[in-house]
Amino acid sequence: MMRESVLHDLTRKGYHLVSYHLVSVSQPDLCSNEPTRVLVRQMMGAFFQYEKSMSVAKLRGARERIKTKHGHREGRKPFGHIW
Repeated sequence: MMRESVLHDLTRKGYHLVSYHLVSVSQPDLCSNEPTRVLVRQMMGAFFQYEKSMSVAKLRGARERIKTKHGHREGRKPFGHIW
């Protein structure tokens, strides 16, 4: 809903937005308020959010595994410490 609100406000102020994730040659006006297009934009936003959350979880798990196996591996290295 937030994405649709921002899209509506920017369009109302005269900005022309192009969605690079949903480019269609046959139907170029992706920012229209047609209910089907709104649904597709919202679904794609949900899929992208899910994909981001999964990537964050995988990276967090990998960092935790490395930390338990090798000790602290993130952040600034102590002066004179050699890996």
